[in-house]
Amino acid sequence: LTTNLIPYISLLKAATQGLDLEVMRGAKTLLSHEKVHLVLLEITFDDTYLDAPSAAETLSYMRSMDFRLLSFYKMHFRNGFASWIDALFVNPNAKMLIRPE
Repeated sequence: LTTNLIPYISLLKAATQGLDLEVMRGAKTLLSHEKVHLVLLEITFDDTYLDAPSAAETLSYMRSMDFRLLSFYKMHFRNGFASWIDALFVNPNAKMLIRPE
């Protein structure tokens, strides 16, 4: 971010088939400096991906980084059960957060 003179990221998206939480852990410094406004990632509810974190682990980690769940999108099912969903998180403290008047 600093190397490329990018002041902030409006939307950080991860779609890594069960590794989204690892990507977020790798971006810890970026997330903790409040330079990311929104994060879109997948949360899994079953064993679709080997060793994928639980939904609770992902939600807890994002909360620890001061991100709040904004919305869920596009629930996916496998064998009639919830398998995974896209989740949108917001950092209300992000430096470049645009607030409506």
